[in-house]
Amino acid sequence: MKYRKCEARERVSREVRRLGAFGCFSRAATENLCAVASLTAVAVGWRASAFPAMGDASQRESGSAVTPAEKRNEHRKLAANWANTIATAVMTAGTFIPIAQFIYGILPQGTNLGLIYGSAVVCIAAGLLIHLTGHWFLGDLE
Repeated sequence: MKYRKCEARERVSREVRRLGAFGCFSRAATENLCAVASLTAVAVGWRASAFPAMGDASQRESGSAVTPAEKRNEHRKLAANWANTIATAVMTAGTFIPIAQFIYGILPQGTNLGLIYGSAVVCIAAGLLIHLTGHWFLGDLE
């Protein structure tokens, strides 16, 4: 059991260091991430076999660890996630001012309230449509 924990810890540390080598993180941040990831792997009892994507470098380079269908599925999931994030941002930004106006009355007296509250409805509808577009992306999962 102890060997499996050490092997999982080493695989996690290697993967985080590999990401750090691309300049995503500073050296200190990379070491901190290695420590946290290693402790997490041990705490939840992950085994080295739980990291199939972190196989040998030869497997990663040849691409034999991930099939083309899996890659397409991951790309679709990322696109759907992106659409959902944009939808959330549109709905949040579009409803902030109308809600603040309703609660606190932050806008000047002569402001057309129909325009303010109408923009909230438009932003909610646009956010819903963008979210449904994300669902459409997921409809082709294999």
